[in-house]
Amino acid sequence: MKKKVFRTAFIGAGMITNCAHLPAMQVIGDSFDVVGVSDIRENVANETAKRFNITGVYTDNRKMLEELKPDLVVVATPNSHHKEASLMALRNGANVICEKPVALKYQDAVDLFNEADKLGLNFFPAQTMRFWTEYQAVKRIAGEGSLGDIYYVHFDAVRRRGIPKWGFFHMKDYNVGGPFCDLAVHEIDMILWALNNPKAVTVSGNAWTKIGDSGEELQTSPEQSGAFGGVQITPRPYDWHEFDVEDLAAGIIRLEGGTMISFKTSWAVNLPDKYERQFAGTKAGLVFNNEMPITIYSGMSGWQTDMQPKIYDQYQYPDNIVFPGHVGLLKNVIGYLYGEEELVVRKEQTLNVTSIIEAFYSSVNQGREISCNDIVK
Repeated sequence: MKKKVFRTAFIGAGMITNCAHLPAMQVIGDSFDVVGVSDIRENVANETAKRFNITGVYTDNRKMLEELKPDLVVVATPNSHHKEASLMALRNGANVICEKPVALKYQDAVDLFNEADKLGLNFFPAQTMRFWTEYQAVKRIAGEGSLGDIYYVHFDAVRRRGIPKWGFFHMKDYNVGGPFCDLAVHEIDMILWALNNPKAVTVSGNAWTKIGDSGEELQTSPEQSGAFGGVQITPRPYDWHEFDVEDLAAGIIRLEGGTMISFKTSWAVNLPDKYERQFAGTKAGLVFNNEMPITIYSGMSGWQTDMQPKIYDQYQYPDNIVFPGHVGLLKNVIGYLYGEEELVVRKEQTLNVTSIIEAFYSSVNQGREISCNDIVK
């Protein structure tokens, strides 16, 4: 029997739409028929439509949804518009894939999942890093007990100079937060997934804006800011005077069972670039970063032993696939909609992450540790 082709539309035509979602759909092939794209910037919507041969171009999301009646909508707007755009798409009969973080408030995330359930539709969070080969390897190693009881985790997601200078990332009214929303959310999601989603208990954090609003103009590149394939679209003019989110965030997350996560994440700080994850377990530790393979720290026959498992990338994608996690996510979404796969990114996991996001910014604003139980209530 011929499988359903999903009429697909995009709300938001920024970098992640052009460099991640649409190229991934081209790789997957006939499951998607992209019929429309909407963006408040008409020139950007037109550029995207021309690049990917999309016939429907809009600046009004509601008009696009009502006229095209898509089966699936990708919401790739600035963070503060995720809920509004996702609810509009759901209420027009579409399943929704929403870029991370789906919400900055716990109740907003609950509302999105509840609305999808009520309407018999699906709400898919785009936590795409779970589909990277290294992250899946960490999940398997941790999940099979090779590290023993994991009681401490630390991650760095640090850009020395990597402020996204396209779109609205740097403006609180649109993005709500800075690198914590952009970078840390991916890492927290992956770590909790690897640990089988222990409940977050408390969060204590701080955030600073020291460089982003200073007018400093050190040279950098789109790649250093996360646009690995370039920005593709005509970027919105960047003005440092608008910068009012954090450029450095750090904190501690306590989990049920006693495990603790510590972290720092930045877009601009006078420290070296560093992407690293450290897991300390009773049998072994694990470290992986962008400079070396996954390394296991343990012991053997009385000696301290360092091991590097040979983990091969099983995917062979075209050169234009610079965000491989989006291919994995979209394959999983389609597999789930066809009834062939279980979801990798689940509701309860996303709600756990969202409780941490809200607790972190509450801690920053109030200058104290925040209970996630109070957030969830």
